[in-house]
Amino acid sequence: MVDELTNLEKEPPTPNAGKTPPTNPLTRRERRTAAIVAGCVLATIIVATLVCVLVSRAADPQGTRQTCVTVALASSMGGGVEHQCGDAAREWCRQAYAQHDAHAQAVQTQCRAAGIRAA
Repeated sequence: MVDELTNLEKEPPTPNAGKTPPTNPLTRRERRTAAIVAGCVLATIIVATLVCVLVSRAADPQGTRQTCVTVALASSMGGGVEHQCGDAAREWCRQAYAQHDAHAQAVQTQCRAAGIRAA
């Protein structure tokens, strides 16, 4: 056992004794590399955002977004979702405003949320 302790004392110390990872400050080159990587990531995010905006505007060049109405209601099979957009949604809302049952009231609520008011 004494031999083992003397062997441990004879081993040379490691370069980073007790430091994992090393705590030395970053060198100038490491800071520059980190700044370049961060700049590339930021540029990629900006370019991706611009592409998304341009593609969405190209898909709808006049900026005429269709108004959609979606209503989720209970049904005999658990639940149902009804969805209409554009002129069909406006007609559906017009018909719902003329009625006063539970289904029509649910549709009216979603019509108001979509900005379609009673005529």
